[in-house]
Amino acid sequence: PLFESMAQLPGGDLDLMFNLRSAYDSTQVWIDGALVETLPANLPLQTYTSSVPVVASATVTAFARSFSGGTSFDSAVKSADVFPMAAPVASYVNSLDNSGDLPLDNTGFTWSTPAGFASAALHSSHDYANNAVYTSALMVPIIVTSTSVLTFDEVVIVEPGEPGSVFGDSDFWDYVMVEGSADGVSWQALAPGWDSRDDAAWLNAYNFNANGDDSLYQTRTISLNDTFTSGQTILLRWRLISDASVTGWGWAVDNIEVTGTVVTGADDTPRLVALAQNYPNPFNPSTTISFNLPRSGQVKLQVYDARGHLVRTLVDGRAAAGPHTEVWDGRDNSGRQSASGVYMYRLTAGELVQQKKMTLVK
Repeated sequence: PLFESMAQLPGGDLDLMFNLRSAYDSTQVWIDGALVETLPANLPLQTYTSSVPVVASATVTAFARSFSGGTSFDSAVKSADVFPMAAPVASYVNSLDNSGDLPLDNTGFTWSTPAGFASAALHSSHDYANNAVYTSALMVPIIVTSTSVLTFDEVVIVEPGEPGSVFGDSDFWDYVMVEGSADGVSWQALAPGWDSRDDAAWLNAYNFNANGDDSLYQTRTISLNDTFTSGQTILLRWRLISDASVTGWGWAVDNIEVTGTVVTGADDTPRLVALAQNYPNPFNPSTTISFNLPRSGQVKLQVYDARGHLVRTLVDGRAAAGPHTEVWDGRDNSGRQSASGVYMYRLTAGELVQQKKMTLVK
């Protein structure tokens, strides 16, 4: 089997995509040395996706093992860094002032307060390096509404492109950009990349080899609706890309905010899927899970253990728009009582996926 991709989705799950190139007797999915799923025998040639929830930060290693006529065939082994994500939200605000509230996966960025700045913010290396790609991903999935707008404050002192060059030109040298992804694999620019020419004070600071400071902050506003449609759940990331020669001070990002309006109809039915925290939590022996649907459609509500194994399917079928409640009695699909511990419950409705944690105690 071919192991085509491995990525964490905006809903928080880790998706592994395999290309089954033969009608195998069976196929197993292994993650971190544990068997997590066995596919049925003689599946037709197809691409198969296995999804598991992420409950802890880790580097996950996985592969598929198929069997045919008593011989095993292993796919390539892939690894990915994964992180527990917060529940998707339509609105989000973070001043980046508190080190305990930094749901960011950083490569080349740090949370710091350099000289000239009164409060902490997200900073690239100062000065940044040649041939570098610095990335900071927000690990809070964003539900796009019909009025979703991203704003943040920034200071951009990077090598400007040649006069008249625009993003995408070969002489548009170093630049910064913000991207979004609906699948954790394909990323789309939310706006064309920009450099120090976007603000006269930034360009002047670059030309005089000056450092950034609070006086240089400018606010950037980007509509998410220009790239994504209402109802999609996406991830956001900030990136600085440099070429092989000449660098500058870098990039500072502060006061990240996403605003979005959740519209309700005359019957107060929410236009976005909303998964509530189970109650009671912790619980013994049972708990109630509530969710709202903006429209009728196919829905799954499933419970997973901390290792990503499916424990119980509570809903799998078509459901009407409006509020719903389901009770989990702490038993698996075979009727066996589950052990004490942390479990994940995941709601899938169309393209939207939401999940939360709950704790079973004895």
